[in-house]
Parts: sequence; structure tokens; C-alpha cells
Amino acid sequence: MAGLANDKIEILRTLFSAAPDRVVKELQRALAGGDDSLADVVELMAQELDDRRKRDLVLAPVLPLFCATAWVPPRLPRAALGPLWRALKLEAQSEIAGLRSPEEPGEEDAENVASHVLDGLTNRVAVGLRLGKFGGYGQALRALEDVGPGGLDALLIALDIAPLVREARSKLPQWIARPDPEVSAVARLAYRDAVFIAETAGPVFFAMLAGALAEPCTILRVIGTVMDRPPERYLAASELAPFADRLFEDIDQDVACLSAFNPSDGVPAATTLAQCVQDATRRIKELDDAVQLDKEGRWGRRVHAQRKTIASFAEARLGEMDREVAAALPALAHYAARAGKGSHTFSTVPDPALVTRAMALLSFAEATHFTANAGGFAAARTKAMVAVGDTLDSLIEAALAMTRAAQPAALLLAESHFAALAELVTALRDSKAGDIVRRRGRTAIAAAEQSEAA
Repeated sequence: MAGLANDKIEILRTLFSAAPDRVVKELQRALAGGDDSLADVVELMAQELDDRRKRDLVLAPVLPLFCATAWVPPRLPRAALGPLWRALKLEAQSEIAGLRSPEEPGEEDAENVASHVLDGLTNRVAVGLRLGKFGGYGQALRALEDVGPGGLDALLIALDIAPLVREARSKLPQWIARPDPEVSAVARLAYRDAVFIAETAGPVFFAMLAGALAEPCTILRVIGTVMDRPPERYLAASELAPFADRLFEDIDQDVACLSAFNPSDGVPAATTLAQCVQDATRRIKELDDAVQLDKEGRWGRRVHAQRKTIASFAEARLGEMDREVAAALPALAHYAARAGKGSHTFSTVPDPALVTRAMALLSFAEATHFTANAGGFAAARTKAMVAVGDTLDSLIEAALAMTRAAQPAALLLAESHFAALAELVTALRDSKAGDIVRRRGRTAIAAAEQSEAA
């Protein structure tokens, strides 16, 4: 690199190597397509990315453990990862130089590198940690010691069972998709091989696999398969209990989100609420499918309480829909309630804040269509949807009747009411139903204008 002095190159190389993966990727995107004056920096960045992809390829089985937000322990310090990799590169320069890194981090390596090559490299890391007190291994050991006891032991177990986990990762889609007896037997055999290597390898084995899943909580399916859907009492007393406890924590967080909902925050808040309900019910089902819960047991009682909280909250919100829709369009509601008797006219536009509240509740009801049954509020939802549908239909007829009798000055107000009705119907049903309301409104307004002109 003729553009930069060697000392500056080394400074940049050191900075890049210390930067988090996210920052390196952002820098690469920012530098892409830059002018020639940045060519040296772009080349350094490309080298750093290639190095990290090779690191991720070699250490793929253990990499999820080096994350402070890993779903379950062990959570190893990220500060130990860099020294480990640099120490391995010094030991195995030719082997690592010959690796062809995948295009994207995490891409499977079966077509590029024989697994025995990668397994040999992870084994060298384990040997280096057991023997090394200086250099990169020494730095990694000190970083592991800083987070307390157990970190080094967990990493050594992870490195020892890395070949098993590397192979198991490719089978995870089958293991979490309600496997047949043959596939289940393969999963159990992999687990037994892991605990044969180290008696305490069970939690580490499942933690490593959980880190490879898009939804870490689905590791409960694998645990349930391996242990043949164990009784609650057995799993709760085992070393795998933290996996269920962590799932309970996630469910508790979802349930806590419910109390933060305010219909005044509109459709986005309702969408978030529906997602929390969906996530909570899905996670409860994961636990229920993996473990034989005892109604009188600690977990069984906790699941029952969570289900009750979710159902009660959803029923309460669904029960508010009819009232909120009527409150959003009071003139129409008053006309419909009196069956058209008396004098009624459009006196003001609908209150946007009240329409927002009604829209939020209708959106929540629609978004929970596929969740209501599992959440225990299907009957309440069906009842509420029928009631609010009838209310909207009566409000539409009221708007049409009032438009026919409206004075010219009130027709603009009628138009705003039809617009609000169309939004509410769209939220409850679909866009086609909302378009029908708009067309009926335009037709009624046009007929009223023609009648007045005549």
C-alpha cells in the first residue's frame, strides 16, 4: 500500500480489529464507492471483514456464547474472542490462510471446508487454552477470569463438543419441526455423545444450539425431544431448568407490555400490543409442548396465571371496542339509538383523538385473529367482533339517512363522517369494505346536492 505509511496502516488495522462487527459492516458500507484516495482504507477494511468471516467459520459452534445478551448462560466475555483468534492464527497460519471464507457471516461451510479441518482448528484452541499462559491465550484466560469462575470451564466444554454441535446445527430444522422417531433418535444420540465427552456438557450443548436459532426459545422443542417431554418436576430439578426459567422471563416481559397499552397511541401501539400477546401465547405453547406441566407445580401454576392475565386483558380491551366506536361518532350513534326519530344533523367533524382510540382497538382485534384461540379469548373476541360490526353497520345507515336530510352546509361534515367510518370499517374488515363505505358516502352526498339544486 503506497498511499499510507506503514505505521498508519498498523494504527488503522488495530482500530478496525478492535471495532465491533456492526461498526465494521457500517464502515464498509460507508466506504463503498468512495474515491481513490480511500483505496488503502477500503482494502484494509476488506481484509478485516475477510478475517472475521474466517473466524466466524472456524468458531461458529462457540461464537453464540460470546454475547452478553445470549439467551441463556454461559455468557462469555467478548474481550476473550479476539485474543483467542489471534493466537490461533499464529499457530495455524497456513490452514487459516487456505480457508475460503463464506460470503456472509454464519453461512454454512460444508461446501467450502471439510468439517475435520474446522474441528481440528477448534481443538487447537482448546489445547492452547489448557496449556497457554502467555500471548493470545493468556489474554483470553485473563478476560475469562474477570467475569468470575466457570467461564473457562464452559468454554473448554464448548470447544470439546464443537464438532458435535457443528454437525447438529445442520440438523436443527428437522429437530424443531416435530421430528419423527428416527430424527428424534439422532437428536438424543447427539446429546448423549456430548455428555459422554463431559458430564456437565448438557446445558452448554443446548445453549450453543439455541444461539444458532432465529428464535432461541424453540430450543425447548429439542430439549423436549431429547428428554421425551419430561414431567415438570424432573426438568425443574435438572441442570436444564434455566432454559424453562428464561422462557418464563420472556413471557413475563410480554405480559408486562400489556399494561403499557393506551388506545390513544393509535394503531402502532395496538400492533405492538397484538405482537406481545402473540409472542406470549406462542412461548407458553412452546413450554407446554416440551414439558408435561403439573397444574399444582410451580411452573404449571405460573403458566395458568400468565394465561389468565393475557385472556383477561384481551377480553377487557375487546369489550371496549363497541363503546369507543360509538364515542368516536356521537352524532351517528345518537341517531341510531333513537331509530331516526327527532331532528338530527351533522354539527361538527369527528374528534380525531376518539377515532384514533377506536382504530387502535379495532386493529388489535383484527391482529389477534390467529392468537385468540391459543390465548383463551376466542369466544370473547368473536362476540365483540359481531357486536362492533353491527354497530358500524347501524352507524353507516345513520350517516346515509342524515346525509339525505342534511342542509348544504352540513354535507362537508357528512363527508368527514364517511371518511372516519371507512377507516374504522377497514380496520375491522378490509380495505374493500372501507372503499364500499366511501363510495356509498359519495353517492349519498351527490344525491343530496342534486336534490338541493333542484
